[in-house]
Amino acid sequence: MAKDFNTLTNAVDAYAKRVEVYMQEMLALTHKVDRLEQWIQVRKDQVIRPDGSQGIYGAVEAKPLVFIVALNGKKELCFIDCFRYTSNCMSIELPAGGTDGEEPLVAAQRELQEETGFKAQSWRKLGELDAHNGICQEVMHVFLATDLKQTGDHRQKDDGITRNLLLTINETYKVIDEGRMQDSETIAALTLARIYLTY
Repeated sequence: MAKDFNTLTNAVDAYAKRVEVYMQEMLALTHKVDRLEQWIQVRKDQVIRPDGSQGIYGAVEAKPLVFIVALNGKKELCFIDCFRYTSNCMSIELPAGGTDGEEPLVAAQRELQEETGFKAQSWRKLGELDAHNGICQEVMHVFLATDLKQTGDHRQKDDGITRNLLLTINETYKVIDEGRMQDSETIAALTLARIYLTY
């Protein structure tokens, strides 16, 4: 066991060194804001790549997000079903949204009620994720919300939400396996919550 741990540690150290070298070799010469919108900023950087060639690296800077894994007393997860314009389809997702300048926990509490009508008595920060780090600088703050109470006060119509779904853990994994839940941020957030999700 100790040998396996040392091997893993050495592999992680070697990977970290490669990342450090790459960061040193990927040199940004200029930064130019190409477009500024309400929620995003598009940036074009002139860079020197690790192979020495020059080029343009386009990146999107977006405001932080919050995702809420809301779990009721019956071990059911709360999802929303909404229409996504960019993919032109309905999407089953966890409640989520932008921080709008608020602290992440405050934003998570607001988004949960706006999108589902639920308030939660207990909150736990599960971690942070990079949503689309190949093209976008956007941080996801993931929270677990429990001890839920339905208030009936929501703004689902404003957000294009057609319904809420309560799914057990088994039902959730079945929906994922069948390809009916394809939002990668939702699936990543569920992974962070896995130790709290019992069958």
